[in-house]
Amino acid sequence: PPPSARPPRSAIKDDGSPLRWPDLRVGREVALYRRSYTLLVADAFSRVFYAEQGQEQPPDRAFPEGPFDQRKALDASRSRAAAAPPARSGPAFTGHPPLPNDDADPANDDARRHSPRGANAVFRVCAVQRSAGAEARDTAVLRFYAAWDNTAVTFGEVLGFSLLYHVEDGTVEVREVHARNSGRDPFPLLLSRGRLPKTLPPVYGRPMSPRSRRLLALEYYDWRDLCLGASVNVYGRSLLLYDCDEATRLWLRQNVPGISEHQLRPIDVDFDPLGPKRPPMAIPPHTSGFGSEEDSLQNVLHLVPRPPPKPYADYLLNWNKVLRFEAAMAPLGPGRSLVGPHDAERRFIVNFHLLDCTLSVWEPKRKNSGMEQGTFLERTRVPHPATGLPYAETDMQ
Repeated sequence: PPPSARPPRSAIKDDGSPLRWPDLRVGREVALYRRSYTLLVADAFSRVFYAEQGQEQPPDRAFPEGPFDQRKALDASRSRAAAAPPARSGPAFTGHPPLPNDDADPANDDARRHSPRGANAVFRVCAVQRSAGAEARDTAVLRFYAAWDNTAVTFGEVLGFSLLYHVEDGTVEVREVHARNSGRDPFPLLLSRGRLPKTLPPVYGRPMSPRSRRLLALEYYDWRDLCLGASVNVYGRSLLLYDCDEATRLWLRQNVPGISEHQLRPIDVDFDPLGPKRPPMAIPPHTSGFGSEEDSLQNVLHLVPRPPPKPYADYLLNWNKVLRFEAAMAPLGPGRSLVGPHDAERRFIVNFHLLDCTLSVWEPKRKNSGMEQGTFLERTRVPHPATGLPYAETDMQ
């Protein structure tokens, strides 16, 4: 205590007489300034002093229990009772925690009496009963990406949300996905974690208790109702599930029999249906003959031409790797033979460079063929006739 609250060295008892050392005895009450103090413990030095004076101190006493200690002991006894396995015999066991507002149960009287809310507390104190297979439950969390179309109202928008479904207890949590520079307040949750009913329950002007919700027999959303393309009614807002993460796709493949890959493809959603649309850029054909097609394309994409991007990582890995094949001329099809009968005997060496996916063809010399050896095709990119894209290493088979 501060010095102003400490008693002076010359303490005076309530009767006006000074306080002496014979007045200090273990177990005796000492009144100082209208406040009584009970002496409980004396240290070793004090006991030696009193023994030398011929007045030994009584043994030490335990510190008395106060209201806080009694309440702490009561809470500890309740915790031990809650941790004990519930009895499974008798008509009182129902397999689920009891409901609130159950005044007929006399076991609730002691909990209400010692409740911090008072004897008239509404909710009863009960132990959480876990089933034997609680540890073996599926703790997966399915994440779906949803969109809410609110363009029917004035200044409405298409907003994005993230729907989390907890498989263990069937609860749903909906979070809003915030777009950058959208001008909207970053409100974290649209729906806090809980069971999501498929239809809106009737509201009679006051919150319903769990007993009332159970009597309504509401139908809640289950993981079987969640799939790409489905609409989820979140208390009046219809959310379209258009995509999910890879962990959810893997869980659906393992737990939903007969699901196809087509059902797991994301759905395109236009989040700005009322905004101006940029027309697609037209790419003119490369007919100038100057430079490569990739180099000329930069003049179309940028006002100031830039060099074509080159992957530096591929250069380090494939700068000296070349795939070589021996090839022969193939017929062009029915009714379209080769240029001459001697073309069937010609052989070529096709070089495919992994660095830039270019092809070069070399024709070696053959005896008595009448053809000189030399370059048949300079190193360049060759478009695939089926796709129009340059040949890749996967096409060289």
